[in-house]
Amino acid sequence: MSPLNDYRIAIAKVQAGDGAWRQQVKKFTTFAPDMFFNQEHQDISHVPERCWGILKGIINDPVLQNDPSQLKGRVEHEVANARERFFEYIDRIPIKWEPVVFEANTPFTSYMRIKESIVAVKQRLHYFDRYLKPDFFPLFLASVENNVSIRLVTTTGNTQYGVSSVAAMSRLAQQQFADYQLIEAAPTDLHDRNLRVDNQIFSLGPGIDRAGK
Repeated sequence: MSPLNDYRIAIAKVQAGDGAWRQQVKKFTTFAPDMFFNQEHQDISHVPERCWGILKGIINDPVLQNDPSQLKGRVEHEVANARERFFEYIDRIPIKWEPVVFEANTPFTSYMRIKESIVAVKQRLHYFDRYLKPDFFPLFLASVENNVSIRLVTTTGNTQYGVSSVAAMSRLAQQQFADYQLIEAAPTDLHDRNLRVDNQIFSLGPGIDRAGK
């Protein structure tokens, strides 16, 4: 399948989910039964539509169709712009994070809640866990932008956890992220598992990889 067809299929998939997307945005921008952030609702809900409108023009450009590298660059640029606008509009909604108990007490729902917190990161992602395991990297860092500052703090550990366990994955992450550090701490200095996403602090209790278990 050609890259052009891949792009067209991707746009079609986004369009197919547009109705469900707008319903979610409506819930998000409803502050109270008698209070609704209408302008913010319009801005957020239209981000995908505006993005695919621009993308359709790009992929149908005959000049770009003959230059796959330039076409890919333009598509990536517009998707990045859409993402930036999305988070800019999100920031306009006055939200106060509240403590969340893992009510469902299942690994998957807990994982999804943590993932939702991480996906909005813009500047820095810091995670403190004396039992850090290799699973953290594919589960939580795969979707993080390369320009985000990453700090992972853990203990020496052994083949199951800690620096000794994640060293290989850490070296790969260091090649990807411009500002990345794996920091080793003494077990006596590191107890609680905490996650910092920009300026929000989350206390995770049993740790990311076991939340909900």
